[in-house]
Amino acid sequence: ELWVLDKEGVPHSLGLLDNSGNLTIRISKQMRELLVNEAILAITIENRATAPHAAPTGKIIGKAKLSEI
Repeated sequence: ELWVLDKEGVPHSLGLLDNSGNLTIRISKQMRELLVNEAILAITIENRATAPHAAPTGKIIGKAKLSEI
């Protein structure tokens, strides 16, 4: 599951990833407002059957800080 952390560090689900090699995630306007310079994106392994989740339940396997270019 892909997450963005808000200014307070609260995670918000952006959607599920898969291993198909192709990825499209539709991000609502409200969530797009969280995608600012230095926002943190994180990926966790989650149960697909119970997604989306209110918060991560699995270990973070990757994270990145967004940079404005």
